[in-house]
Parts: sequence; C-alpha cells; structure tokens
Amino acid sequence: MARKKPSAAPSSVKMIEAAIVPIGALRPNTWNPNKMAPRLFEALKASILAGGFVQPAVVRPVDEGDVRYEILDGEHRWRALGEIGSVDISVIVVNDTEAQARIRTVGMNRLRGEMASAQVASILAGLAEEEETVRSLLGYGEKEFTDLMALASDGAALDRLATADESSGALEEFITISFAVPESAHLVIMEAFDRVMAAESCDKNVALERICADYLAGSERPA
Repeated sequence: MARKKPSAAPSSVKMIEAAIVPIGALRPNTWNPNKMAPRLFEALKASILAGGFVQPAVVRPVDEGDVRYEILDGEHRWRALGEIGSVDISVIVVNDTEAQARIRTVGMNRLRGEMASAQVASILAGLAEEEETVRSLLGYGEKEFTDLMALASDGAALDRLATADESSGALEEFITISFAVPESAHLVIMEAFDRVMAAESCDKNVALERICADYLAGSERPA
C-alpha cells in the first residue's frame, strides 16, 4: 500500500524579534484611544519592577532627529519604564503605513483598556474606503462600522464625546461584561442602544448605563 504524500506545509507566520533601543528614541502616536486609571498605571510599574519588561512595545520607524520610532502599542508600558528610570526599551519594529498603523492601534486596544469612542471614530474616519479590511482585522460588524463612520462625520457629537471622556469616564476603571443572547433579543438590545446613542450623542457604555438607570427608576415608582 503506497504511503500518502505529506500535505503541503502551511504558510509560515512571520516572527519578528524584539530589539533594544533607547527609550528616548520613541514617541507616542497622536491617536491612541487607550486610557488607564492612575491606580492601574501604578500597578503596571510594580509589575514591571517585579517581573521585568516582558511585552515589547510595537513601533514603526519615523525620521524625526533623535526620535526614530512611533509607538503603535505600548505607550503606557513606555511611560512606566520612563518613570521607573530605564534608559532602554525592547520594541518590535513593523513597517506599517499610516492606515495600517491606525488599524493596528485600534485592534490591539480593543483587547484591553478603555477606548474613548470619540477617538476611535476619529482614527477610523479616514478609512471608510477600507471597510472590508477594517472589519476583517478589527471584528466590527457592518452596523457597528457604519455607526462609527456616522459618528466620525458628526463633528459636534465628536466634540461632546471627547469632552465627556476627558471629564469623567476616560480614567475610570472599566469592567468587561460579556453574555450571550438570542438573535431576537440582540435586535431589541441594539435598537435600544441606537435610540439612546442618537438621542444623547453618547457611546454604548453610557447608553447601557442610562437604559439600566431608567429601568431602575421606573421600577421604584409605586404601582
């Protein structure tokens, strides 16, 4: 019986080695939507001191004199190292275009931290023509992406959300709540979100809080 030929090897994933560079050679990007509460930032510094710097910053090359890299992911880790007094930082260098850099920043920030909705909309505003790529890489549904594009084109709403993020919610600690619902319930929930977001010019976090607060206020009324 003839032996079966081995199947073709799968495409290899590019592995990028980290480099050590001066901490002063980095600068933040101008669009980072991730926010961190002061207490968590102090915990980040303590973690680095206790266990070392184990997660390199992701950067792309820039040519700005002494500044050679723009941070796409890892700004808080970079700032923490600076406050600790480190002179070097480990980085992974990627040759992203402007659009690729913005998509990467949003994608990595979606996995952790609080994303200011006004900033996310502003970041993606110039990428409307790349909807298929953005949705594929970031996991946005069609409706969610359309809502972000609509928000990005509404300057007044962006200003209101940016002010709200800076004044109250941006530095609060956030808890991720995840639950599964039937499709019929999902449609009802999204309709409620859409109505509150449109009426109040707010994001989903605030919309959910207001929906719950209104329900609680109503349940306390005498029959």
